[in-house]
Amino acid sequence: MNPLKTAAIVTGAASASLILFSAAAFGVTPRPDGPLIGVDLSANASVGGSSASPTTPCTYQGYKAGYNLIALYGYTNEDLQQAIVANPKVPQDLSTAQMLQVLYRCTDTDGTIEAVEYCEFGAENMGGVTSNDQCAM
Repeated sequence: MNPLKTAAIVTGAASASLILFSAAAFGVTPRPDGPLIGVDLSANASVGGSSASPTTPCTYQGYKAGYNLIALYGYTNEDLQQAIVANPKVPQDLSTAQMLQVLYRCTDTDGTIEAVEYCEFGAENMGGVTSNDQCAM
């Protein structure tokens, strides 16, 4: 199943502000409070750099999919984009939805991330904050 085809955009008065993805489309076990993963794309979303100040820094040397960095740790699209720009081995022309399917590595205890690989067939959640995510084969 193509996760990009299962995305629904929730629109506000001015523009689209939230993308909801089916958790099943990412191979994620749905949470009890709902089967969707939401990613805020509004102008009011917090802004940061690749050495971000996320709500909770990711685990040092952990590997996380972009959608988990946003949903679980408070990273922003700008954080993901800056990490991608810093690694020329990752495609530089990814859409916002595709940036969520990149695997990122947490490089320090302050929450700095680096883009490792674009997951062509989607990134898989391997069990929340205590497990490393991986690319689907």
